[in-house]
Amino acid sequence: MKRLAGILLAAGISQAAPQPASGGGSLYINYSARVSPGDLAAYTTSIIHPGAQAPLHEAKAAGCTVLAYLSAVEVARDAPYRKRFLRDKIPILGRNETWASDLADVSSPLWEDLLADLADEAAAQGFDGFFLDTLDSVEVLAQKHPSRAGALRAGLVRAIREIRRRHPDKTIIVNRGFSILEEIRPLINGVLAESLYQTYFFDRKAYGEVSEQDTSWLVAQLHKAAGLPIYVVDYVDPDKLELARKTAEKIREAGFIPYVTTPDLCGKSLAPIRPVARKIAAVYGRQVDLEGGGSRYWPADTWIAQFLQLPLEWMGYEVVYLDAMAGPLPALDETYAAIVFDAATEWPGGVQKGVLLWLSARRGLPVLIFGKIPFDGRYAVALGKLLGMEIDARKASTLNLPAGFEARESPVLKGESPPRMVPSCCPSVRAPAKADVLVSAKFTVPGSPEAFPYDAVFLAPWGGVALAPFLRFERPDNVSLWGIDPFAFLEAALRPRSFPAPDATTRDGLRLFFSHVDSDGFSNRSAVVPGKLTAEVIRDEIYKKYPVPVTSSIIEAEIRGFLKGQAPGEGERLAGIARDIFALPNIRIASHTYSHPFFWIPDDKTASLYETQSLELGDEYNMGKIDPVREVRSSVEYIRRELAPAGKPVDLILWSGNCRPGPEALAVADGMPVENLNGGDTVISRARPSLSSVAPLSMSWGGRLQVYAAVQNEMLFTNGFQGPRWGGYANVIQTFERTGSPRRLKPVNIYFHMFMADRLESLNSLRTVFDWAVARPLQATTAAEYARIVRQTHGTAVFSSSPTSWIVVHGPDLRTFRLPDSGLKPDFSASKNLTGFNIHEGQMYFSTGASPRSEIVLAKSPPAHIYLESSTAEAEVTRFEKQAICLKASDFRPVTVTLSGLAPSKPCSATVNGSAQTLTTDAGGRLVVTVGNSLELSIEGAPLP
Repeated sequence: MKRLAGILLAAGISQAAPQPASGGGSLYINYSARVSPGDLAAYTTSIIHPGAQAPLHEAKAAGCTVLAYLSAVEVARDAPYRKRFLRDKIPILGRNETWASDLADVSSPLWEDLLADLADEAAAQGFDGFFLDTLDSVEVLAQKHPSRAGALRAGLVRAIREIRRRHPDKTIIVNRGFSILEEIRPLINGVLAESLYQTYFFDRKAYGEVSEQDTSWLVAQLHKAAGLPIYVVDYVDPDKLELARKTAEKIREAGFIPYVTTPDLCGKSLAPIRPVARKIAAVYGRQVDLEGGGSRYWPADTWIAQFLQLPLEWMGYEVVYLDAMAGPLPALDETYAAIVFDAATEWPGGVQKGVLLWLSARRGLPVLIFGKIPFDGRYAVALGKLLGMEIDARKASTLNLPAGFEARESPVLKGESPPRMVPSCCPSVRAPAKADVLVSAKFTVPGSPEAFPYDAVFLAPWGGVALAPFLRFERPDNVSLWGIDPFAFLEAALRPRSFPAPDATTRDGLRLFFSHVDSDGFSNRSAVVPGKLTAEVIRDEIYKKYPVPVTSSIIEAEIRGFLKGQAPGEGERLAGIARDIFALPNIRIASHTYSHPFFWIPDDKTASLYETQSLELGDEYNMGKIDPVREVRSSVEYIRRELAPAGKPVDLILWSGNCRPGPEALAVADGMPVENLNGGDTVISRARPSLSSVAPLSMSWGGRLQVYAAVQNEMLFTNGFQGPRWGGYANVIQTFERTGSPRRLKPVNIYFHMFMADRLESLNSLRTVFDWAVARPLQATTAAEYARIVRQTHGTAVFSSSPTSWIVVHGPDLRTFRLPDSGLKPDFSASKNLTGFNIHEGQMYFSTGASPRSEIVLAKSPPAHIYLESSTAEAEVTRFEKQAICLKASDFRPVTVTLSGLAPSKPCSATVNGSAQTLTTDAGGRLVVTVGNSLELSIEGAPLP
C-alpha cells in the first residue's frame, strides 16, 4: 500500500482499480507510532506497524484481528531492519525516488529469510497475522529487469510460502499482487487494493475521482480473488464527509469491505465507521497568589465542574480540563466535540492573547461561553471579531444598571428560575447576525443616559452564549438555580449526533444500588444499646439485617489505638470488632486511611472548618505531615495483613476530610489494585431543588481520576450531625427520587458514617433509608464496582457506522449504554454483544455482555428476538440467540429476571436451576422468573410473536 499510487506513477504504470465479492467486516489502517487500543478493538481487522506503541489485548479480547505491516518488496530508509538488510548485502535492483526506498532483489534467498524473520518477530509480539504491502513493486522490477521477471515473481511467491509454512494459523492479507495471485491464493486470507472510486493523486497533490477505465480494470482484477475477503481503500478529502460516506456505500455495494481515509494512512477513519467525538475541552484558569496564602486553582474549583460537567457527562461527553495558566494549550484533535470556557476565568493579557490564537485554530469546533465573556479589553473585542459578535468592553463598569430585557419563548429558558435582571458588570454584547437571540437586555452605565445592548443568551452557528445575570439565580440561602435548562441549551448549542452514552447508573435494565460507610465514630459509645460501640450496633442492626452488599471501612490509627485519649488495650477490642465485621458475607472491605486527613494538599485552603490536618495521634505516631503512601498504601496493606479474612480483598480507599486527595494521593491509589471513592456534594432535595446540588461522576486532578460518591452522606442532611434533626438522613430519599427522575443521573447510594448508631433517631433514619432501597427493583452492586464503572466511562470509544448503528469499545464493568427513545428498537440479530434493553423516562438503556466490543443496531421493525429486560442481580448471559437464552445470576436477596420480546400468554419451556419447567408469558410478552439467591436459567424454542 505504501503510497502505491505514487510508486506506480513514478514507474509509468497506469493507476488502475479492481474488484470481487466478500462478506462483512471492517478495516482500519494506522501507520502512526502510537495507536489507540480502543481503535484496534473497534474494527474487525486492523493493520499497524509492528513497532508501534499499541497494546493488543483489547483487540484480542474483542475478537478482532490486528495485522503487522510488512513491506514485501521495498525497504524504507527508516525501516528498523534496514541495518540487517545492508549487512546481509541483499542486492538492490531499483529505487523508488518518490519515497526514497530501495527495491530489493526478491529472488534472493536472503530476502526470503529476512521477510520471514520479520514475520516471526511480529508473531512473537502477539500479532494475529501480516499485511504484505508493495507486492506490485515486483512489476516495477520486472519492467526494469525483463530477463529476470519470472525469477523475481517466483522469489516473492517463495517468501510468502515460507511465511505461511512458519505460521500456518496466522492471517495473511496482500496488497494487490495480481500477477502472482494464482500462485499465492492458497497461501493468503485476503486481498487489499486502493483507489477504486476515489483517490489521491500524488503528482498533483490533490484528491480526485478515479477514471471509469481504471475502476473497470481494478474490478476485473479483484474478481480474480473472488471467494476471499477483499478490502478496498479509497482516499477522500477529510472535509467531504458526505462523499466519504457515499464512497464507502459504493464500495460495499460492489461486494468489498470499504475503508475511506486519507493518504497518510494515520488512522483518520472517514467511512464507513467514523469515531464519535466525545471530549469537551474545558478551558479555565485564574491567577493565584500562593505566597500570599492562596491555593492552587484545580479543575474541581471551576464553575464548569460545579454546574456543567454533570449535564455534559449525562449526554455522553467526557470533560477534559485545560488550564490556560499552565502554559500553551494543546492542539485539539478529532476526538474533541466542543470548547467550553469557564465562567470564572481570570487571565493576564499575555495568556488571553495566547488563548485567542489557540481558539482561532479550533477547526470549526463549537464554542460555548457561560457566565461572562472570558476576555476583557481589546481581547474581548478580538474575540467578538473572531466569532462574529460585537463586544464593547468600554461599556462595563463596576456596576451596570438594568434597563429592561426581552425573553423569547424557548425550551432553553425553561430553567429552575425565571429570567430576572439584577445590577451587573458586563460589556455591551451583540450576537452575530445569524444567531438565535433568546434573551436580549439593556443596561445603563451610572452617570450616562445611554442604554447599551446586551444579548445575554443566544445560539449561534458556532455554538452558544449564556451570560449572567440570566444564567443562574442565587437564592439567599446560597442555593443556586438555573435560569436556563442546561440540557436544552447544550443540545441546541452542540448540535450533537445521537450516540450511545456510557451510563454508570444502570445495569441489566435496573438502577444500581450500593452502600459504603466511612468509619468515623467506629469507637464511639452508642446510646442505642448501652455497653456497645457504634460499630457493633451498625454491625448488628444494619449489616446483619439487610441482605445487600455494604462496603465498610476502618481508620487504621483508631483501630490500632494510636489516637490521643485512647485507653491502653483499646485497639485489641476494636481490631476484633473490625475482623468480625469484615468476615460477614455481604461486607466488602475499604480503608478510610491511616490518620483521616481533613485536607490532603498542603496549600489547599478549602478545609477551613478544620483546625488540624488529621486526627490527633499520640506523639510517637504523629508524622507531622500528610504522607500519601502511609495514608493509602500502608493502611490498605495493614487491613489485608491483620484484619481481612484470607482471600477477601481490600478493594477501595475512601477519601477523608474535604475529600480533595490531589494527584499525589490518587497516584498512590492508582498504583494499587484498589479503586477510590468519596467527594462531591449530591444533595438535591425539596430544600435544594436544583441540579446545582448534583455533583458530576468524577473529577480530574493532574491527570488522575477521583470518583465521587453518588450521593452525599448524612452530614449534609443533619446540620453536620450537630442536631437538632438527628434523623434528617431520611431526607436522602428525596435525593434518590430526584436523581432518578426526570433523568436517571445517579445510582442509589446509601453513604453514612458509623456514628449514625450514636443515637436511636439517626439509626432509625438509616433503617428507613435501607427499607426504602430494598423494597425497590434495584440491582445491588459494590462501591468498588461502581467506581470501576465510572472509571471506564472515561476512555470509552464510540464509533458510528450509520445513523442507526454504532460500535462501542468499553471496559468489562461498564455494561450499559443509553440513547433517547426514538421509536426504533434494537435489532438483536444484527447487533453484537447486546443482551437486552429497557426504557426509562424516555431513554433506552442497552445491556451488553462480557465482551469489550459491542455493536448496537436499531431498526423500525427488527426481527423478533428474546432478550433480557431486567435483572435484580448482575446477569451473565452465556447464550443469546433468536429463541434461546442462557444466563446466571446470584445475589444476597431473591433474584428476579424479566425476559421480553416473546409472544403474549404462551407456554415456554425452561430449565430453572436444573429443573425443567413450563412457564407462561404475560400479556405483554414477558417472562418473569423469581428464585432464591442464585439462578441458572435456560430457555430454548422461546415463543416469538
